[in-house]
Amino acid sequence: MPLYAMLDSTLNTESMKDNNAPVWNEKLSVLAWNLYLKGSDKNHISKYASPALEKDCSSLPPAFNFTGEFDPFKDENLAYMKRLKSAGIPVRFKIFKGGCHGFEMFTTKGEIAKQAIKFTFDSFAYGIDNYFNPQN
Repeated sequence: MPLYAMLDSTLNTESMKDNNAPVWNEKLSVLAWNLYLKGSDKNHISKYASPALEKDCSSLPPAFNFTGEFDPFKDENLAYMKRLKSAGIPVRFKIFKGGCHGFEMFTTKGEIAKQAIKFTFDSFAYGIDNYFNPQN
């Protein structure tokens, strides 16, 4: 469940470039990656730090994710979910029109937030019904 996650340390996606959206944007992403990767060789970033670098997604678990259309992480999340799907991994993914990073937490009574929260609960229910072992 990598919700609108920071997955690509290259910061090269279209949704990231010149993004000045509220809550999270390109400037904060650069700061966050620099803090997270502090002391790392920028030419040899681990796929565990930057999952977008993973070459083989075939052994990863089913995934659920969503993002807003103005989230700087939108494109990297979309690309990652497509890669998982191409590797045969079950994926539930949605982009919410009008949403910025974390939109569902800031506008909980708005229609877009209600849709995102419903999508989350429906995805959890699907995951429990289809991927969890029965509990005794």
